[in-house]
Amino acid sequence: MIVFLGNGQSELLANTVQGRGGAVSVVALASPETMLDPDRRPPDRLAALVRRHGLEDYLHGRDLDAQFGHLDTAVKDATLIVINLFHETSPLHRIEATGERFYIDPEAARNEEFGKFLKEECRPYEPDPATYPDRFGKMLALLRRHAPGVPILLLTRLSHYPAFGPTPVSYLKGWDQLWPTAVGCYKRWREDIPDFHVLEMDRIFAGVWNSSERRIEEHCPFLKIESVQVADDQSRLILQRDLEHVGTVWDALADKVSAFQKTGRLDYKPEESIPQEWFERNFRPERLTADRLKELLASGANYFAARAVAAFFVELNRDYTELLVACRHEMPICHNTLHMIRAYAVLRPNPRLNIWLQAHQEKAEKFLDNGGAYQQQYLQQLQELRELINR
Repeated sequence: MIVFLGNGQSELLANTVQGRGGAVSVVALASPETMLDPDRRPPDRLAALVRRHGLEDYLHGRDLDAQFGHLDTAVKDATLIVINLFHETSPLHRIEATGERFYIDPEAARNEEFGKFLKEECRPYEPDPATYPDRFGKMLALLRRHAPGVPILLLTRLSHYPAFGPTPVSYLKGWDQLWPTAVGCYKRWREDIPDFHVLEMDRIFAGVWNSSERRIEEHCPFLKIESVQVADDQSRLILQRDLEHVGTVWDALADKVSAFQKTGRLDYKPEESIPQEWFERNFRPERLTADRLKELLASGANYFAARAVAAFFVELNRDYTELLVACRHEMPICHNTLHMIRAYAVLRPNPRLNIWLQAHQEKAEKFLDNGGAYQQQYLQQLQELRELINR
């Protein structure tokens, strides 16, 4: 049994391994900050409130026992543990009386009693990103205590090379400052944690990149977009490349995990070396034809649709709303793509987008794959977008 710990990247890798017939288990973690004390249990009052009011959906899979570092049961059958360098789920909450930290979606405060608990007994808590490596190292030591003798494989994250523009961004706060020194952290953890190994995302991605069309949009199409006011009646958009969601590496990573299970080693091929162009090449956005945009939007695939929407921002003198409308029934439910469409609507508040919104309202009302809390958040964002274009 391979136990995958962390967040979405661990889960995607687990799904790939499982799809090949592997036995896997997935445990979502919130933050190293919540699990540094091996003797701490989930606070009784917090656990009771969550259980009594059925608020488990608002944990988004981050079970309270796992949040507080009690992984004994989760890893008891593990023959291999894979943990990714996961981002800290935000916001964390700090119980004022005890200093204990935990994660739950603030939307849980819609429940009156739980909302009162968050307001009167807790405060939002933001850990210092600069201390993440130390806290992660302590968490690895705790994990080793729970699973002596089981190999631990760390899945790293993509570094922020110039070719990955515009302005690469990761969900792990501070990674833009930490990544150049991360190799030193891995070396220290190898020395401190027995049977600890590092699966280098950069090198695996290099192998995939070298066999592809060598455009970051093919692999990481999502953009994080922020509107910044520059004058009373003007704003500009800041575009950042989302490196958290890498769509093309999972088969190659699963190959490495399978090989490690057999040999106990991580071996890299010559083509899995960092290309010099990642350091030297400035990002140049791709331009897609109308036919290619429609093909991607109508594919039904999250990453293809996102690649098309991201291309809208390359030619802002054109209005692509009609393409969205034409492909409305095929486009998938995806928060990240919806985020980009909302930013586009700020620039192009076209009432025709209401047709797309209606189609996605109907689709979202039936979409429960990611739980009720995800669905409600998506529906709320659709309503906010509707209000934006109709005001």
